[in-house]
Amino acid sequence: VNLLRQGGAAVLAQSKYLRPHALNIGVNLIGPDDMRTILHAPICADCVELDIGVNELGDGGIDALVSSPQLQHLATLRIPSNLITADGIAALVAWPGFQRLVQLDIGDNQIDPATEAMLRSAWGSRPATMLRTDETPEQSQEEEFNFHQMIAQIMAENQGGHQE
Repeated sequence: VNLLRQGGAAVLAQSKYLRPHALNIGVNLIGPDDMRTILHAPICADCVELDIGVNELGDGGIDALVSSPQLQHLATLRIPSNLITADGIAALVAWPGFQRLVQLDIGDNQIDPATEAMLRSAWGSRPATMLRTDETPEQSQEEEFNFHQMIAQIMAENQGGHQE
Protein backbone atom coordinates (compact mmCIF):
# COMPACT_ATOMS: atom_id res chain seq x y z
CA VAL A 1 0.00 0.00 0.00
CA ASN A 2 1.52 3.29 -1.09
CA LEU A 3 -1.18 5.81 -0.17
CA LEU A 4 0.01 8.79 -2.19
CA ARG A 5 -1.06 11.83 -0.25
CA GLN A 6 -2.70 14.91 -1.74
CA GLY A 7 -0.27 16.36 -4.22
CA GLY A 8 1.70 13.12 -4.45
CA ALA A 9 0.46 12.41 -7.98
CA ALA A 10 1.75 15.79 -9.17
CA VAL A 11 5.14 15.22 -7.55
CA LEU A 12 5.40 11.78 -9.14
CA ALA A 13 4.34 13.13 -12.54
CA GLN A 14 6.95 15.91 -12.41
CA SER A 15 9.87 13.53 -11.93
CA LYS A 16 12.47 14.32 -14.59
CA TYR A 17 14.62 11.25 -14.06
CA LEU A 18 12.22 8.45 -13.23
CA ARG A 19 11.32 6.45 -16.36
CA PRO A 20 10.32 2.98 -15.15
CA HIS A 21 9.46 0.06 -17.40
CA ALA A 22 7.09 -1.17 -14.68
CA LEU A 23 5.05 1.27 -12.61
CA ASN A 24 2.98 0.06 -9.67
CA ILE A 25 0.83 2.75 -8.11
CA GLY A 26 -1.95 0.42 -7.07
CA VAL A 27 -3.74 0.67 -3.72
CA ASN A 28 -3.39 4.44 -3.46
CA LEU A 29 -7.01 5.62 -3.58
CA ILE A 30 -6.12 7.76 -6.62
CA GLY A 31 -9.05 9.28 -8.48
CA PRO A 32 -9.35 9.95 -12.20
CA ASP A 33 -7.94 13.50 -12.14
CA ASP A 34 -4.74 12.57 -10.30
CA MET A 35 -4.41 9.47 -12.48
CA ARG A 36 -4.65 11.66 -15.58
CA THR A 37 -1.80 13.80 -14.18
CA ILE A 38 0.39 10.72 -13.84
CA LEU A 39 -0.56 8.87 -17.03
CA HIS A 40 -0.10 11.93 -19.23
CA ALA A 41 3.34 12.70 -17.79
CA PRO A 42 6.67 11.65 -19.33
CA ILE A 43 7.20 9.28 -16.37
CA CYS A 44 4.97 6.80 -18.25
CA ALA A 45 6.73 7.07 -21.62
CA ASP A 46 8.75 3.84 -21.17
CA CYS A 47 6.10 1.88 -19.25
CA VAL A 48 5.60 -1.68 -20.44
CA GLU A 49 3.79 -2.78 -17.29
CA LEU A 50 1.30 -0.64 -15.38
CA ASP A 51 -0.48 -1.61 -12.17
CA ILE A 52 -3.09 0.93 -11.12
CA GLY A 53 -5.40 -1.51 -9.36
CA VAL A 54 -7.40 -0.80 -6.21
CA ASN A 55 -7.74 2.93 -6.72
CA GLU A 56 -10.85 5.04 -7.31
CA LEU A 57 -10.58 5.44 -11.07
CA GLY A 58 -14.04 4.64 -12.34
CA ASP A 59 -14.69 5.20 -16.03
CA GLY A 60 -12.98 8.62 -15.81
CA GLY A 61 -9.73 6.84 -15.00
CA ILE A 62 -10.10 4.72 -18.12
CA ASP A 63 -10.65 7.91 -20.12
CA ALA A 64 -7.39 9.24 -18.63
CA LEU A 65 -5.60 6.05 -19.64
CA VAL A 66 -6.87 5.81 -23.20
CA SER A 67 -6.21 9.50 -23.89
CA SER A 68 -2.61 9.37 -22.68
CA PRO A 69 0.02 9.86 -25.39
CA GLN A 70 2.64 8.29 -23.11
CA LEU A 71 1.55 4.64 -23.06
CA GLN A 72 2.83 3.58 -26.48
CA HIS A 73 4.79 0.58 -25.10
CA LEU A 74 2.23 -0.74 -22.62
CA ALA A 75 1.86 -4.54 -22.76
CA THR A 76 0.58 -5.41 -19.26
CA LEU A 77 -2.25 -3.52 -17.59
CA ARG A 78 -3.63 -4.26 -14.14
CA ILE A 79 -6.76 -2.29 -13.21
CA PRO A 80 -8.71 -4.50 -10.78
CA SER A 81 -11.05 -3.03 -8.15
CA ASN A 82 -11.55 0.40 -9.69
CA LEU A 83 -15.34 0.75 -10.07
CA ILE A 84 -15.08 0.41 -13.85
CA THR A 85 -18.36 -0.16 -15.68
CA ALA A 86 -19.38 -1.26 -19.17
CA ASP A 87 -18.70 2.26 -20.49
CA GLY A 88 -15.11 2.14 -19.25
CA ILE A 89 -14.56 -1.31 -20.73
CA ALA A 90 -15.97 -0.15 -24.08
CA ALA A 91 -13.53 2.80 -24.06
CA LEU A 92 -10.66 0.45 -23.20
CA VAL A 93 -11.52 -1.96 -26.03
CA ALA A 94 -11.83 0.95 -28.53
CA TRP A 95 -8.39 2.27 -27.52
CA PRO A 96 -5.69 1.44 -30.13
CA GLY A 97 -3.36 0.38 -27.30
CA PHE A 98 -5.75 -2.43 -26.36
CA GLN A 99 -4.43 -4.48 -29.29
CA ARG A 100 -0.87 -4.24 -27.91
CA LEU A 101 -1.82 -5.66 -24.52
CA VAL A 102 -0.61 -9.18 -23.80
CA GLN A 103 -1.92 -9.26 -20.24
CA LEU A 104 -4.97 -7.54 -18.75
CA ASP A 105 -6.39 -7.79 -15.23
CA ILE A 106 -9.79 -6.12 -14.74
CA GLY A 107 -11.11 -8.37 -11.99
CA ASP A 108 -13.41 -7.07 -9.28
CA ASN A 109 -14.99 -4.28 -11.31
CA GLN A 110 -18.63 -3.66 -12.17
CA ILE A 111 -18.71 -5.78 -15.31
CA ASP A 112 -21.88 -7.54 -16.39
CA PRO A 113 -21.84 -10.79 -18.41
CA ALA A 114 -22.56 -9.04 -21.73
CA THR A 115 -19.62 -6.65 -21.23
CA GLU A 116 -17.36 -9.55 -20.27
CA ALA A 117 -18.39 -11.39 -23.44
CA MET A 118 -17.64 -8.29 -25.53
CA LEU A 119 -14.24 -7.96 -23.85
CA ARG A 120 -13.37 -11.61 -24.41
CA SER A 121 -14.39 -11.30 -28.05
CA ALA A 122 -12.18 -8.22 -28.49
CA TRP A 123 -9.31 -10.07 -26.75
CA GLY A 124 -9.39 -12.39 -29.76
CA SER A 125 -6.78 -15.08 -30.21
CA ARG A 126 -4.49 -13.89 -27.42
CA PRO A 127 -4.17 -16.51 -24.65
CA ALA A 128 -7.29 -16.47 -22.47
CA THR A 129 -5.11 -17.11 -19.41
CA MET A 130 -3.66 -13.63 -19.84
CA LEU A 131 -7.08 -11.99 -19.43
CA ARG A 132 -8.41 -11.91 -15.87
CA THR A 133 -11.95 -10.68 -15.46
CA ASP A 134 -12.75 -12.06 -12.02
CA GLU A 135 -11.55 -14.32 -9.23
CA THR A 136 -12.92 -17.35 -7.56
CA PRO A 137 -14.89 -16.47 -4.39
CA GLU A 138 -12.17 -18.08 -2.24
CA GLN A 139 -9.46 -15.87 -3.76
CA SER A 140 -11.57 -12.73 -3.37
CA GLN A 141 -12.28 -13.43 0.30
CA GLU A 142 -8.64 -14.21 1.07
CA GLU A 143 -7.38 -11.11 -0.78
CA GLU A 144 -10.02 -8.91 0.85
CA PHE A 145 -9.01 -10.24 4.28
CA ASN A 146 -5.31 -9.62 3.52
CA PHE A 147 -6.08 -6.15 2.16
CA HIS A 148 -8.03 -5.17 5.28
CA GLN A 149 -5.23 -6.50 7.50
CA MET A 150 -2.72 -4.43 5.55
CA ILE A 151 -4.83 -1.25 5.81
CA ALA A 152 -5.33 -1.77 9.55
CA GLN A 153 -1.58 -2.19 10.03
CA ILE A 154 -0.77 0.96 8.03
CA MET A 155 -3.35 3.00 9.91
CA ALA A 156 -1.96 1.77 13.24
CA GLU A 157 1.58 2.68 12.15
CA ASN A 158 0.44 6.12 10.96
CA GLN A 159 -1.35 6.81 14.24
CA GLY A 160 1.69 5.76 16.21
CA GLY A 161 4.03 7.89 14.13
CA HIS A 162 1.96 11.09 14.20
CA GLN A 163 1.84 12.14 17.80
CA GLU A 164 0.97 15.79 18.34
